[in-house]
Amino acid sequence: MLPRVMDKVKLGDFLTSLQGDYEVFGPVQKNKSFVFDRVQGAKELSLDYTRTILPPKKYVVPQYETLLKYKMTGQKVDVAPVLDAPKRVVFGVHPCDVYALWLMGDVFRDKDGDPYYQSRSENALIIGLECKKPCDENCFCQDMGSLWVKAGYDMMFTDLEDRFFIDLGTERGRELLMRHASAKAATPEDFNAKQKYMEEKGANFRKKIPVDVRYLPELLEQSMDSLVWQAQSRKCVACGQCTLVCPTCYCFNVEDRLDLDVSGGQRRRHWDSCMLEEFSKVATGENFRERVPDRLRHRCFRKGKYILEKFGKSGCVGCGRCIITCPAKINILEIFNLISTAGSSI
Repeated sequence: MLPRVMDKVKLGDFLTSLQGDYEVFGPVQKNKSFVFDRVQGAKELSLDYTRTILPPKKYVVPQYETLLKYKMTGQKVDVAPVLDAPKRVVFGVHPCDVYALWLMGDVFRDKDGDPYYQSRSENALIIGLECKKPCDENCFCQDMGSLWVKAGYDMMFTDLEDRFFIDLGTERGRELLMRHASAKAATPEDFNAKQKYMEEKGANFRKKIPVDVRYLPELLEQSMDSLVWQAQSRKCVACGQCTLVCPTCYCFNVEDRLDLDVSGGQRRRHWDSCMLEEFSKVATGENFRERVPDRLRHRCFRKGKYILEKFGKSGCVGCGRCIITCPAKINILEIFNLISTAGSSI
């Protein structure tokens, strides 16, 4: 599908048109931070934002969701699944978060698939927004392969000052643009401007890990007994904040909540964290990762080894959220560097 171009002044009309069919979300500023929130118009958007507190993953894998409701009448139990999947457009998603959403698709469609994720994903259109420079010093998306994305979005906007260059990723993205926006075919001048933008973008990002990401699984495997985990875990308070802001963490817990009269209830699931002590405890009371060093190692193995080996995509997108959120200042980039530098001597 050939790219299109839309004048920047028409962005407001585009978003207004979308309101009739979709809930529209985008990056907005709250105090000194940014969040994805519902917007009514272009003036509410912060298109030059750094990173949001929570990733847009929350629109396809919400923090809390009801899976089913049940009612008990005598010996009979009536069960009704709950599929809450409103039609949404998420606008202004950075490439690293697009990459994470792309990975979420692989995770929740694996084997039999997750109908709750699938219904939300089918009703959520993702409009990406290229970023020309790193969010800050904690960003290392170049290393993790998420700086340049070729899939995971319905449209990808590139800001060319007075206009947006729009790459179409899916047929539904093309249909959305044709229905709600006044866009024209990209000209050779537009293609040249886009190429110049991407060249400048490439020059603004530099790698911060001395090895290619494809070597991380083996290097991490060799670090199993490294003192790195003991040293780093001395600072860790096991609060789980690093996993709760991560765009690629997908672990959850399931619980039943009974009505007060015990005649029915609902089954819910919510985000969980492998950094919490209770996470790996089983019914017998055994805890397979009771020690903080084991939990920290497991988390880093998930980000740099397990997910990459299973899905062929990095489990860390280098967004830096966990780094800036951690109250103990534990830095996963620093850990990857320690592992990579030590190599087989760990």
